[in-house]
Amino acid sequence: MVLRSLGDDKLTMTIKAARVNAGLTQKEAAEKLGISYQTLSRYENNPGRMPVKMVLDMCDLYHINVDSLFLHH
Repeated sequence: MVLRSLGDDKLTMTIKAARVNAGLTQKEAAEKLGISYQTLSRYENNPGRMPVKMVLDMCDLYHINVDSLFLHH
């Protein structure tokens, strides 16, 4: 397994896809995460700037595990 870099385009796509698969718009997800949709958009487009707690909160909200974001074979 290889750890993806936080700036990886695949990570960006995975985070966005997880939100969409959870049936949430950016606005809905942002409200549930307690942030603005603009902040969520920035995190989705530049995940390297996302605090670890936000990664964990997103994983909980989107019903995914952290490994699915950062690890690939």
